[in-house]
Amino acid sequence: MSASVATRPAPSRAAADLPPGYTNGCHLDQSRTTPRGCVYGDKRAKRTITLVGDSKARQWLPTLDRYGKAAKWRIVAHTKSACPFTQAAVPQARTGRRYASCARWNDRVLSRLRRDRPRVVVVALYAKYALASRTATTTEQRQAAMAQGMRASWRSVTKAGSELVVLNSTPYIGMPYRRHPTWLASSCVAAHRTRTDLCDVPAAKALSGPAVWTQQDRDRVLTGLDDVHLIDLNPRLCSSRTCRVVLGHVLVYRDTHHLTATIARRLYPYLRNRLTPLLSQRSRQASSASS
Repeated sequence: MSASVATRPAPSRAAADLPPGYTNGCHLDQSRTTPRGCVYGDKRAKRTITLVGDSKARQWLPTLDRYGKAAKWRIVAHTKSACPFTQAAVPQARTGRRYASCARWNDRVLSRLRRDRPRVVVVALYAKYALASRTATTTEQRQAAMAQGMRASWRSVTKAGSELVVLNSTPYIGMPYRRHPTWLASSCVAAHRTRTDLCDVPAAKALSGPAVWTQQDRDRVLTGLDDVHLIDLNPRLCSSRTCRVVLGHVLVYRDTHHLTATIARRLYPYLRNRLTPLLSQRSRQASSASS
C-alpha cells in the first residue's frame, strides 16, 4: 500500500494560500481605481522592481518578495483584480461589459511608472482578449487588439527608462479538461493522497487552455520589442508531457489557474537565475553609457 502524501499547504487550505495583499487592500478589487503601490522585499533598498498586472501577476509576489530581500531590491506591487496591464479596453470578468475602472487604473499606474521610473517593471497577466467592438468582433481580432494595447503600455514603460520583464502565463488545469465543472487540484489530491499523479494534467492541454499564452500569442505581443524580456518558469511546473499538481510535496495550484504562495516561494531560485543576469546586463550597459 502506498504511503499517503502530506502536502504543503494541505488541500483544505489551498484556497487560502494567497500572496500578501488580499487582506489589507493592497490588491485592488474591481471597483477601486487608485493604485496603492504597497512595498515588499528590502524596503530600504534604493533599487526598485515594480510588479504590475492582475491576480496572475500578484501570484508571483512571494517569489519577488524573496528575491528582493535576498538581492536587496525594493519591490513595489500595483495589482488589481482581473485587470491586465494594457491600453486596450477589456471586458469585466462577470458582466462582459467594458471594465471602466480597469482603464482608469491602467492610466494612473502608467503615469506613476513614467514618473517613478523604476529600474525594472515585471508584468504578468491572465486575459488575452480585448473587449468586443465594431472593429474587433472575432476572437482573432480581439486577441490582436489586446496585443496592441499591451505593446503600447509596455513601450511607454521602456521609453521612460525602465527594463520590462514579462513572466509567462502559468498552466490552466481546470475545465474544460475535467468532466466535473467544479474540479480542483486540491480536491483531487485530498481524494488521492497515495496517488497524486492521478490528478496531473496533460501538458498539451494545460499549456493551451483559457488565458494561457501560446507561442502565437507571445509572438504577436513580443515581436519587435527587443527591450522586453520573457521569463518562462513553466518548465519547472511541467514536463514535456505532464503538468504536475504536486511537486516535492508542495501543492502547486490554489484553484484552476493560480499558484499557491508556497510553490511561488519555492520557485525563487529559478526566477533568480533568470532575472539576475538580465539586471546585471542592464547595469553594465548603463555604466558603459555613462562613461
